[in-house]
Amino acid sequence: MSSRFGIYYARRTNIEPDRHFLDTFALAQTLETPLGSFVGFKYEPGSPPFPVAQKYFGLASSRAIGETLYIGVQANVGFFHYEHCQEGALLRRLAYNYDGGWILVEGCPQDWEREILFVEEKLQTTLACFEEDMHDHIRGIWERKQLQPGDQFPGVDPDALYGELQRYYQLPSIADYLKLHGEQ
Repeated sequence: MSSRFGIYYARRTNIEPDRHFLDTFALAQTLETPLGSFVGFKYEPGSPPFPVAQKYFGLASSRAIGETLYIGVQANVGFFHYEHCQEGALLRRLAYNYDGGWILVEGCPQDWEREILFVEEKLQTTLACFEEDMHDHIRGIWERKQLQPGDQFPGVDPDALYGELQRYYQLPSIADYLKLHGEQ
């Protein structure tokens, strides 16, 4: 079975949180979690919408709580969507699929991109999959260490990238979210 979901995470910053927003999304626990810890606050099973549809919810949510991450995965088509907002500002929005590569790249590159996407092991694996006449092109992207719209490389497995981002940001699992919200 192929993964299909979208999930929002939030963490407080130094802004005063919007109490109505906290009540609406049962986020009172964010007031009890240490500053810097993410909590899940909205899980959407099924195919995630195209990134533009998510744009305003993430921005508005970050104005209300401080910082939000959205990760959407539809593994059967290799679709991955990432959005990071802080206090009403878009920091980074990315969308990738197997057919189009990095179809959406907005905002500033983030540290995790270098640490997760542009590692030597992934470069070597990618080079092994392509004819030598593509190697200079692929190496050039790795040397740049910055995604650009239309790039085919680095390719990603949406489920694996979600797992790597969970570890990087220390995000609670979807199972933990469902248990906390009584949606098992």
